[in-house]
Amino acid sequence: MLNNTALARANIERKIDRYITLPGQATAYTIGNLKVIELRRRATIRTCTCETFVSVDTFYRVS
Repeated sequence: MLNNTALARANIERKIDRYITLPGQATAYTIGNLKVIELRRRATIRTCTCETFVSVDTFYRVS
């Protein structure tokens, strides 16, 4: 990672420690991120066909 990123050695060591102690954390984070991207895309497509705009604040509002 030192050769392929601009991260400091201390940051890399913390990441590696986290990946070792919580092996599914990075995968779960990525899957969750991909799901949010998919849902936002679907919401945008659905609202654009209705000729209305959904702001980011409205998208993330919890009722």
